[in-house]
Amino acid sequence: MVPLRQTQPLIWTVLAWSGDHSGFAFLIPGLRNLLGIVPLTLTQWALVVSIALLLLVTVEIAKFIANKLHAND
Repeated sequence: MVPLRQTQPLIWTVLAWSGDHSGFAFLIPGLRNLLGIVPLTLTQWALVVSIALLLLVTVEIAKFIANKLHAND
């Protein structure tokens, strides 16, 4: 397993791709209404970021444990 710090190009690519697709939905007239997109409140953004960080930390902890358990393999 590759440490997270060594996958920065992949992380930046995913962030850029997500930003592009989210941005297009907001920029194309009528598409926002068609998709039912509404702006998030600050509380909702905090929840989204918290869940994303929790998932990231959980995966990194699982990778750390897996590396320790299989270090002698």
